[in-house]
Amino acid sequence: MKKTFKIFLKNSGRFALVMSCLVFFASVLLADGVRAFPNPWVPSDRSGRRGNLADGITFDRLPLGGGELRIYNSAGQLVRNQRWLANQTETEWLGKNNSSQYVASGVYIWIINPNSGARQNGRIVVIR
Repeated sequence: MKKTFKIFLKNSGRFALVMSCLVFFASVLLADGVRAFPNPWVPSDRSGRRGNLADGITFDRLPLGGGELRIYNSAGQLVRNQRWLANQTETEWLGKNNSSQYVASGVYIWIINPNSGARQNGRIVVIR
């Protein structure tokens, strides 16, 4: 869903700058959907552009109020479940399963179950 803003300014100077900032922050706050990045996640990428082991995969734009992140492998088996707190808007998955072992290369399905709001899901690719 694309959201657009139209503002007509008659004044210039500080008022225009303040309005520009408000429009920018409103567009950030109204952005739809949880993002998971980098995708694909390549922890062995020496450039760091496609991730590393220390940072893992970031899930941002999480709904306020807390909830649970569940990650499944392509066979539908639960690989990892973790919670985020009510005041967090992002969390990281370090590429480990519930036994703290690194997962293999493959396609993984993530499901966000917020304490309030709609469930969201997506895919991530891990390349070792």
